Amino acid sequence: MASENEQLVFCSLGEFIYQFATLENYIRFAIIQAIDAEDESAAMFLINKMDAKVCLAKLRAILKQRHTYSEELQHLVTSCEEASNFRNEILHLAPAIFDGTTELRVFPFGANIQRGQSGTSPKIIPAQQLELAARFCVDAYIDFACFRRTLKRGETLSIAGLTKAAFPAGFPKYQTADQAIAHSFDREEYEAAHARADLLSEDAPD
Repeated sequence: MASENEQLVFCSLGEFIYQFATLENYIRFAIIQAIDAEDESAAMFLINKMDAKVCLAKLRAILKQRHTYSEELQHLVTSCEEASNFRNEILHLAPAIFDGTTELRVFPFGANIQRGQSGTSPKIIPAQQLELAARFCVDAYIDFACFRRTLKRGETLSIAGLTKAAFPAGFPKYQTADQAIAHSFDREEYEAAHARADLLSEDAPD
């Protein structure tokens, strides 16, 4: 039976991984809409196996070629690249959860067992940072949903700016629980961004 602390870390990690997977799909949808693909199913087949990092690089190129690459879009894409690096660091290394703590420890895989090497210190990721990372993904995929829906209606490309309002410095990278809990932003601007998101999604096609 997992302890209460272990359950907190498991839940926080699962929420982040789930929300990032959702964000990854919205990035793919954004690419399909940005190129105005005639056959969306065929387009999704072609990019379905591309991970977020590859998709974001392609999306950036498409935006620079076909659309206005605004400051808000640049912030969104760059921040999502940082989120992708964070996700890959957790999944592709060696994560571990220890009883009695509310932290995830990520070890460079193999670095601690090679002959002749001293132990490598793990990276400590507090559960509160994972929770904040999940919140980032939700705001980011709402921005990408606005992106897609404005283009589907034939309007000028626009996003709500939720990500920049909630995370003005980009994807959160807090190393302690206290830092993550103390995360602050302009709540008035965040509420205004939510209002823009509601407006941009009104009567939008699926």
